[in-house]
Amino acid sequence: MKKLGLMIACLVLVACSTVKPVTLPGYVADSPTIDYSLPLMNQAGQPITLGATIDRHDADIAPVSDKTVIAAPILIDSVYFDYDQDEPTAQELGKIQRNAITIQDQGLTVILEGNADERGTKSYNFKLGARRAERVKQILVDMGVSSDSIQVISLGKESPKATCHNETCWRDNRRVDFVK
Repeated sequence: MKKLGLMIACLVLVACSTVKPVTLPGYVADSPTIDYSLPLMNQAGQPITLGATIDRHDADIAPVSDKTVIAAPILIDSVYFDYDQDEPTAQELGKIQRNAITIQDQGLTVILEGNADERGTKSYNFKLGARRAERVKQILVDMGVSSDSIQVISLGKESPKATCHNETCWRDNRRVDFVK
C-alpha cells in the first residue's frame, strides 16, 4: 500500500512539474524537415555541433544529467531532379550526403523509389525512374553506404506526390524517395 501511495505521489509531482521545451533554430513544429543552414547556438552564441556532448547550462533544456547529448534527427529526404534528368543537382547532392550519413549511423536498409512526372510514356518514365534511383544508389555507395543495404525500384509516373498538371506538381514528382 505504501508503494502505491509513493507511486501516486511521484506521478503527481511529475505531472505538475513544467519542462521548458527545446527550441532549435530552423525547426518548424509538426514539420518533417529542419533547415540545416541555421546552426544550433549555445547561450554564449557559439555553435553547437550535432552529436556533441555539451554542458547542460549551454542549452536551454531541462537537465537530465550534468551533460546532455544533442542528437541529430533521423531524416531521410527525397531527392529531386530537373526535367528529363537523372543526375542530381549540387543542392540535391547535399541531401544525398546527409541521407548517406543517416543510413550508415542508424544501420538502415532503404528502398530507393525512382519517380517521374506525368509527361512521357509509361515505359519511358519507368526507365527514367530506374535511372534516377540507380544513380542515387551509386552515389550512396561511393559515399560508403553498403550496396547490400539499398534496394532500387522504379514507380515511373504511377505514384505521383502531386496530382495537378503544372510545373510545380511536375517538379514534386521528379524524385527518388527513400523508404525505410
